[in-house]
Amino acid sequence: MKLTALFITLTIVFSGCHNSNDDNQTSFNESKSEESKNNKKDIIPKGQIYTFRTAYFQSTGDTDFPEFSEQAVSKKFKNITIRFSSDSIYLNDFGLPIEREEPKISFFFRRKYEYNYYKSAFRIGYNEELGDKIQVLFADFHGDQSSEYWNYFFEGGYAIIKGQSLYLNFKRYVVQYSSEPLKKNELCKLPFDMWQNSRFCDYDNRETNGSFCDCNFPVYLLSKEPGLKSSLEKLIQDKDRTIKTIHKLNTGKGNPEIYIIIAQPIEESSGDYFIVIRDMKNKLHILEDPEDEFLHSKDFIISTELKITFYENAEYSPKSQVKSEFQIQPDGSYQKL
Repeated sequence: MKLTALFITLTIVFSGCHNSNDDNQTSFNESKSEESKNNKKDIIPKGQIYTFRTAYFQSTGDTDFPEFSEQAVSKKFKNITIRFSSDSIYLNDFGLPIEREEPKISFFFRRKYEYNYYKSAFRIGYNEELGDKIQVLFADFHGDQSSEYWNYFFEGGYAIIKGQSLYLNFKRYVVQYSSEPLKKNELCKLPFDMWQNSRFCDYDNRETNGSFCDCNFPVYLLSKEPGLKSSLEKLIQDKDRTIKTIHKLNTGKGNPEIYIIIAQPIEESSGDYFIVIRDMKNKLHILEDPEDEFLHSKDFIISTELKITFYENAEYSPKSQVKSEFQIQPDGSYQKL
């Protein structure tokens, strides 16, 4: 009962943490330095366009549910394109003057619970670490909070910039936009995040996030390699699984080929993940760990250096505890680290 009460309390606290007034704190907008006030030059390249990618809600427990479904939020933001002039941001045709700033993270998220929440949401949902300082855009609503667009920003009218991505905030969803063109790929990019693939591109989510999935987690066309499926089926024939999806990674020229098999037990809805490596002798083999019989049920990330990190399963804090690590060698063999 105490644990349930705690989760309910967290939900109530978070529901009011955005766009609220705090009498004990000076707003971030009011505390901008003179340097940031004058920093209006080259904010974002003129004409730069950002399009919607995904929306991620970080639940804190069994009783913490989003106000809107992910499908509804995705549909809303798919209809909004962001573009920039020299000193303004436009959400479709709605324009606002902007300033670029680089505050300390502790200054931007002043409330500890809010900082912890978004730090976790960025790390889990997007593999983004929020450092000591962050790049933000301040959109000046001139104090008018009646606009619907006010609710699409972090408190006070802010968006976060990380590389080619721009992040908005809506009802605790971290909403990702990107300036990188979306194109349909045949191979999956590195790093490959199995949790992200499952979260955004498995089952019904692939339909919701179709363009994002076709770009980052495309299903491999078996017509490219006749006989591949039967070869992979032989590898898992003693594991009581049927192949549901196959991904092939873009490992680059001269590196071993790597396939990801998502296999499903015949009478169950959840599946297992198998990393299959084609070595330099053209032989296919599954990455195994004799010390971990549940290895194939764990989420993992394969880095650009072909290092594989497996994580302990944790429903509300995935990718938080490393279970084991492996390094794939140039000849296609692998070594546990």
